[in-house]
Amino acid sequence: MKSFPAPMAIAYKEFQEEENSFRKLHRLIDTFESILKYCSVIAIQDFYYNQMESEYPDFDAKIKGKISRPQLGHWAEFLREILKFFRLNKEKLFCPELYLFHFKNFGKRPVPNGCFKSEGISNKLLKLRNQLAHGTTISDEESMAKIVSITPLLEDFLDKISFFENYPLYYLENKIGEKSFSAMSMMGADYARNQAEQLFFSTISAKHIGHVLLLDLKRENILDLHPFLLFENCNGEIANWDKDHINIIGRNTCNKRKMLLYNYFERKKHIFFIDYQSGHLSKFKKTDEIAHEFNNYSKENTTPVETFVGREKELNSLENFSWNHGSNKKVLIALGPPGCGKTALLEKYAGMNKDAIKHFIRQGDSSTTTTVSVFENITAQLSDQFHIENSNPISNRVAGYRKWFDDILSKCAEKSDKNIVIVIDGLDEAERANHFSQQTRQEESTIVGWLPDPHFLPDNVRLILSSRLDILEIQSFKSKYDSDKANHLHIGKLSDDDIKGLFFQVYNKYEVLSAEHYIKQVVKVSEGNPLYMKMLMDDILEERIQFGDSNVLPNGMISYFERIVNDFDEQDKLTERDDSETEIESQRELLEALIKAGDISPEKGNERLDKLPKKGNNTNSILQLLSLFCLTKEPITIEFAEDILKCGS
Repeated sequence: MKSFPAPMAIAYKEFQEEENSFRKLHRLIDTFESILKYCSVIAIQDFYYNQMESEYPDFDAKIKGKISRPQLGHWAEFLREILKFFRLNKEKLFCPELYLFHFKNFGKRPVPNGCFKSEGISNKLLKLRNQLAHGTTISDEESMAKIVSITPLLEDFLDKISFFENYPLYYLENKIGEKSFSAMSMMGADYARNQAEQLFFSTISAKHIGHVLLLDLKRENILDLHPFLLFENCNGEIANWDKDHINIIGRNTCNKRKMLLYNYFERKKHIFFIDYQSGHLSKFKKTDEIAHEFNNYSKENTTPVETFVGREKELNSLENFSWNHGSNKKVLIALGPPGCGKTALLEKYAGMNKDAIKHFIRQGDSSTTTTVSVFENITAQLSDQFHIENSNPISNRVAGYRKWFDDILSKCAEKSDKNIVIVIDGLDEAERANHFSQQTRQEESTIVGWLPDPHFLPDNVRLILSSRLDILEIQSFKSKYDSDKANHLHIGKLSDDDIKGLFFQVYNKYEVLSAEHYIKQVVKVSEGNPLYMKMLMDDILEERIQFGDSNVLPNGMISYFERIVNDFDEQDKLTERDDSETEIESQRELLEALIKAGDISPEKGNERLDKLPKKGNNTNSILQLLSLFCLTKEPITIEFAEDILKCGS
């Protein structure tokens, strides 16, 4: 691999040298991941170098929408679709061999090569990678069996990209003459030992200094891979464990200059790069020049850590239900206690099934909770998807909207040649919203009482609902959707492997694999609660909690919120500003963040902003705001919020 580009050469060398079977399997996947990402980066840069965003604006928007936190499947999609855009423009490609690596032919109808077909090595490795990325633990025997069966396919994969030997990778250091530059080869796993060379390239200019460049020596062409590839000091953390490998007792920063490959954005604060040698995640602030240049490639959005991991069994249940596999029932209800991840499960399912009609009910947002808003939104989506003329309801009463929904759904069902899936999340939120509105408590006044009976749904319609368990106490709901008439999918807590998979997103994967005692402690104190884990992931990213320190883990949700309250108090003690001013400002910032993130409706948030206490008149205001924060999160109940208030009293 001495003549291969450093990102994939490093990963392959680590795979060859790893002795532990399970870690070796991870190293194998790292090799595939580095190849796919490297190829995709070349395709993306070629796309923008040829200014194809004006010709394909929808795909430009897709890149900028997904690049902040790309899954490996997104990288595969970027590569496949961008190469297709060049099928009639071979002469524009920087690396025609990359196209022929993926497709057999140029022309209007390119055919994928065997390794990129549905049963090819690429899809097999993608599936295995997704399994391991979710924290799945595999025995040494099973790991070795997979390694033995997959390694020959990986070797064949590497043979097919041997053309990269003719496209050397260089880091441009400085200009040393009118048309000459000092550059360092980034080829091979031992690239750090390479000596500086003198390059004479008419297409290189001073603007490329400090960038990693791909060279075409025959045509004297270059492709700038900045800022996806960097040659910078790694600021990844090196953990020093105690002798029993239970707690991290010290930390150092790597500081070695390395080849770093882009990994993901984290909100608006940081951008992360990965080193495939040590698994280090290097974090650069968005204010840094390196990260600032990345803004051209992405939308300004807030991308949190993806707290959905695992749940393959539940997702398979939803998929099988959607397509009639194993059941002839038309309704499925995802049931579970607060915090078990019902909403995340349905969001994930809906994201995987773009044709699904979906409505997510949010407490405090009247545009989602009323029965009329539910029917109006779903009917509009049905009309748009199946091009049905969207007539108006026969009346403004709920019965008129229900009749309107039934009519449109019936027309869509007649037109569709496959099942129509409708997802409604948060039925209990509609019930709670009705309770807090202080209206007469009637089951018929919420969507719960107006949902269609399974018997009257068209044969090719599938209805997926979610709620807390107490929905079954409502008689009108139970009579329609008891277990003999609907599938009940019970959602439990996050598994140990799920929790491990979450840590993979925020810390060195190989350190996580070594931290068995710490992971067990997190499983114990979190009780598998997704909200606890989301807060913990955020705290680790923001360095408020250190990975590997079991002593600072809050013991359960109540303890976690106690810690937040104490943090507020400590911040006030450390500041020289007036306490009341600090508290009011912190409330305002948090409320604005909640509104922007969509966790609270603008209507509800602005109402609360208007009621913020004036200076000197905000006793317990932080605790009140904390309870509001809890109430905007699906897993938190009123009783839970009251408990949190008691913590600060």
